Amino acid sequence: MRSFSILLLSLLLYCFGNASAQDNPFMQMIGKRYADYSRELRDDISGFRGLDAADADNMLCQIREVEGKTGSVEWWLIGEIFESEAFYAGWVMHQKDPEFHQQYIHQISELLVKAEKAGLPYLELLVRQIVIDYWWFDAININYEQCFELYDIQALKLSEVSSVDIPEKAKYYIHIANAYYFFKEYTKAIDYFNLALEEQDNDINLFWKRHAYNGLGLCYSVFHDFSRSDSCFYAIMEAGFSEEDDKSKNEWSGISEGNLGKNLLERGELDKAIPLLKSSIDKMLTAGDFAFAASRAINLADIYMKTDNLKEAKYYIDLAEANRIKTRYPRNNDLFYEVRSKYYIATGNEMLGASYMDSMLVVMKSGEEQSNTRLLLRIENKELAKQQQELAWEKSHGQLVQRRFFVLSCLSILIFSLLIVVYSLYRKNQAAYKELVRKSLEWAHVKSPFLETCPSAESASQNAKAKHGQNASDTMPDDIDISVMNAIERCLREEKIYTNASLTVNLLAQKINVKYRFVSLAINRCTKKSFSAFINEYRIKEAIRLLSDQDNQAFAIDHIAYCSGFNDRINFYKVFKKITGLSPSDFRKNLGATDDGVILS
Repeated sequence: MRSFSILLLSLLLYCFGNASAQDNPFMQMIGKRYADYSRELRDDISGFRGLDAADADNMLCQIREVEGKTGSVEWWLIGEIFESEAFYAGWVMHQKDPEFHQQYIHQISELLVKAEKAGLPYLELLVRQIVIDYWWFDAININYEQCFELYDIQALKLSEVSSVDIPEKAKYYIHIANAYYFFKEYTKAIDYFNLALEEQDNDINLFWKRHAYNGLGLCYSVFHDFSRSDSCFYAIMEAGFSEEDDKSKNEWSGISEGNLGKNLLERGELDKAIPLLKSSIDKMLTAGDFAFAASRAINLADIYMKTDNLKEAKYYIDLAEANRIKTRYPRNNDLFYEVRSKYYIATGNEMLGASYMDSMLVVMKSGEEQSNTRLLLRIENKELAKQQQELAWEKSHGQLVQRRFFVLSCLSILIFSLLIVVYSLYRKNQAAYKELVRKSLEWAHVKSPFLETCPSAESASQNAKAKHGQNASDTMPDDIDISVMNAIERCLREEKIYTNASLTVNLLAQKINVKYRFVSLAINRCTKKSFSAFINEYRIKEAIRLLSDQDNQAFAIDHIAYCSGFNDRINFYKVFKKITGLSPSDFRKNLGATDDGVILS
């Protein structure tokens, strides 16, 4: 009925000269291949939602006029697509109306079935993407799993067509790649970005290939394959631009330079990163991409903090702040708060520095929770789809199938419950590990725990006599022991001779110029530990400091062990686990933020 009304209105307008063939741009598309008018049609569809009511009605009438002239299924479906867009345009007033949502998804789902039956691949791909976008962005209950099922069908259909017939083919691969990137499935994202790059070059695909190179560069950067990542960012500018596309060229140049600068920052090549990041900021501000400009400004501020240039750091912190407020979804929030915290601590405002550090922890925790929520939502969507299929099977196969479904449902609930229990235990273990890391770091930074807790020779002797009799004081330190122990501690702190794997009591005694038996007695009496246990604690402290230093993250555990004074990997792991309660690899893995806001790495 609605289609008939619109067709009637179109004919009336045509009679009055408001929609004549001469004024109807869609008439010029009749008889041509889709590839010849694909850009114009897609631009009309994407811009339709922004039209006012009069312009939208006029465009619908023009399309129905072409449908009436050609009598083709193709133009009838195009008209249906525009009608669904008109229906969507009223969404602002019905965003929380479940019935309205139900009507819309029913309409576009039926349209997808019609496009599939019509055997028109470009319309099928277009409508399926509209359905995916609905479930991903607009649905009251977002259904990621439904989107990935549709993306699997989309990928299969794309393998059957070419860019000659569908010039924007690369765009659909980019949509799929971005979905996997969103869920941090970077290997799959790389596969689809590469498929986009394999498509034939044309004006439309070249635009999307730049997105593909950028996506590949970001994926390789996650894997710290910076050489390959850099080559992708360089390739963006080599993909080619039309002469009149200066604005786009400037923007992509800014994106490439910004990402290259970020890679250099992560590699520690700060001097090379600075000019690229500065150029990127200038270009992205010109292009109006304030979020990207703010992110690169944060990177520059981070560099200047690392080089103790507080004045420049403050300038780029302020620049990042000024541009972050211009964008709806700021990026790199955790790094922004971290850099601000470091700046204020460096300038003596510890209270404000602590406040920004707390904000950083909140952002990190929120990001982790959002990621977990999305993943759980995807799992729940998958379970829901499975249950719906089983319910449909029950209705057609009677009581036997119902009993089987009941058993499967119970198993699903049990498995889900076990997953929750396992996840809870995992979280508890993570919290326990982080607490061990925190205590180990505090212990590692105590300079002389033994002498600080060791009583004076006189008081120790008196206490021992009062408690155990005259002979007990023989095991307590005397003035000579304490003097020797002071020399030992000073030597160990200043010269770090404990990092020598061949260190012996004799060698230590030679270093402090006393007889070796005085060294052994002083250590035994003051610390109640053997020489090897005493020295190993110094070595483990050194290992903890090295592991918690960001500059050493690329070093293998064996290298850390060697630098700490161990020449035996097995012995290092054994001693480290005994003292800290964690293996070296678990300690490094759990470096992060503790619950009380202390940063461990």
